[in-house]
Order: sequence, then C-alpha cells, then structure tokens
Amino acid sequence: MFSLMELGKSADFGLRVAKKCGLKSSTTSAFQIRYGGYKGVVAVDPNSSMKLSLRMSMSKYESDNTKLDVLAWSKYQPCFLNRQLITLLSTLGVRDHIFEKKQREAIEELNTILTEPLMAQEALELMSPGENTNILKEMLLCGYKPDAEPFLSMML
Repeated sequence: MFSLMELGKSADFGLRVAKKCGLKSSTTSAFQIRYGGYKGVVAVDPNSSMKLSLRMSMSKYESDNTKLDVLAWSKYQPCFLNRQLITLLSTLGVRDHIFEKKQREAIEELNTILTEPLMAQEALELMSPGENTNILKEMLLCGYKPDAEPFLSMML
C-alpha cells in the first residue's frame, strides 16, 4: 500500500507499484486500482512526473482512505496475425514478404518447441496460466520429450 505522497503516474510510479505487487517484470503499463472513493484503470505515462492522475468519472463515492489497492495489472497476452489483421496491415503498406518471413519464423519456432524441451518450457511460460499448462510444464520437468510423448506433442 502507498500513501498519497508516494503515488504517481510516472514510469517510476509504475516500477514501484509493480515491485510492491511482487511483479518481476518491469513492463507493466496499466493497473486496475481502488484509491479513496476512486476506482478504475490508470496507465503509466513515461513522460509524466505528476502524482497519480484520476479522472472525475473514476470517482464513485467519498472516502478518506489514502491506501492504494491494486486489483490487477496488465499482463503479457499472446497475439496472432489473422486474415483480417494481415489485410489491414497490407492496406497500410506492410509488404507481403514481411508476413511470409513471420510465418517462416513461427513454423521454425513450433518445430523447435517439439524437439527442445527448454524451448517448450519457455513457450509454456508465455501461455496463459492454467491447469493444462501446469501439467505440461511438469511433464517437461520430469524429462518427457515432446517429440516422444504424443500427448505432450499434441498439446504444444
């Protein structure tokens, strides 16, 4: 928890809040917060040195509470190029050879995941957490090889 004097919207604020939340990543860019009678999402502005900036629309009720509650924070989300996104990017001038290169890189990475358990573990770390992901990580830690274990291979 932070008192009002320690709050900010700067990159320094983001790092301090992330550290206080026990996050190892320094790339957290937004936090869902409760502060006093305010609630909502605040984004880290690397160009700002201001204290915490709150919009009037975030005010929900009157409160003297000066503790910052962080309910959630931005997390890594994998994204994929789909037909619609490729079409959009193409109309904006991205050349086809860029997409073809990305496709080759993705296929190469998938092939590597199936033959190198360490790469498979790294890929699983990027996936959203869940029981299936935990089971796959445990299998890899126990020495199962993706190219020799059909279930593991299929799930990766």
